[in-house]
Amino acid sequence: MEPNPETAAVVQLIFQLAATGIGAAAVTRELFKRGIPTPGEYKAAHGQQYHDVSRSRGRWSSSTVLRILEDERYIGSYVIGRRAVIEVGGTRSRKKDRDKWFIIPDHHPAIVDKELFEKVQAVQRRFSLPTKKTREYPLKGKVYCGCCDHALSRIAQKRPFYMCRHSTADVNSRCRDVRADVAGLEEAVLLTLKKQLEILLPVHEDGTIHLEATAVKCSEYEKQLEVLKDQKQALFERYLLGQIELDTYKSEKAVYDAEILKVKNAYAAVTAQAKLKREEQARQSSRQEIVHSIVEADVLTSELTDLLIEKVYVFPDNRIEIVYKVHDLFE
Repeated sequence: MEPNPETAAVVQLIFQLAATGIGAAAVTRELFKRGIPTPGEYKAAHGQQYHDVSRSRGRWSSSTVLRILEDERYIGSYVIGRRAVIEVGGTRSRKKDRDKWFIIPDHHPAIVDKELFEKVQAVQRRFSLPTKKTREYPLKGKVYCGCCDHALSRIAQKRPFYMCRHSTADVNSRCRDVRADVAGLEEAVLLTLKKQLEILLPVHEDGTIHLEATAVKCSEYEKQLEVLKDQKQALFERYLLGQIELDTYKSEKAVYDAEILKVKNAYAAVTAQAKLKREEQARQSSRQEIVHSIVEADVLTSELTDLLIEKVYVFPDNRIEIVYKVHDLFE
């Protein structure tokens, strides 16, 4: 594991900046000012493009800086088993407790000395919040910047609000004007859902589809098929007993075959129609449940947003756009 001189210099700079006592967000702003490419941009420039880096526009994220500052590989240690998959065959993983890691010290040349590494860990602990109970919010993970398409951060204050942290490194970014009051945004989203339903309710007021007529037709065709097959069998038995000639049998059999095919086609068409009606009935029933849950809601809930909403985009002019999960509900 030989260090790359170019990337090693950036890692060393990040540690030196952090050691001065500034937080990860301040480090990202300094990296942006100096025009240092993000890891993704550096890899893309060297033919190793694993994901779309066009959205970053040279802005580092605090999470990337924190990962670098916590990485013991930079002091020469080789760490194995930091993460474990949540379920067999799955791709999701979680970070394991440190005492379950396998750490081999002095495995390869270090690019950051241990004294600087430990100093940075002590500095960063000052910025860490104590472990607290995770709270669920109706729009958690669903609010995005309408300018750069990055997730907005929820700032927990007396009056919580969403803001685009991705813009903190660039004073000229339009994202700096993207800010939304949490309560106001939740109210606006719920109001938008209800407004959509005002248009839909007259259309879907009666979601009932009657299948009785189709069932009757299916039964009639089944009886016709049974009668025709019996008549065809009787015709064959008459031929075996020598009651009719071969030519007569063939001509009458052709008539029965044609009639049976005609009834089978009609039966198949009615059966397919019945299937479509049942599927549409299930869809309308599901829509009705969603409609009633929205109509009855006084506040936006996680159940509603998880069911209906993929993303909510917030723009500088306080305009919002909702990307729905259930597309046919609002068509």
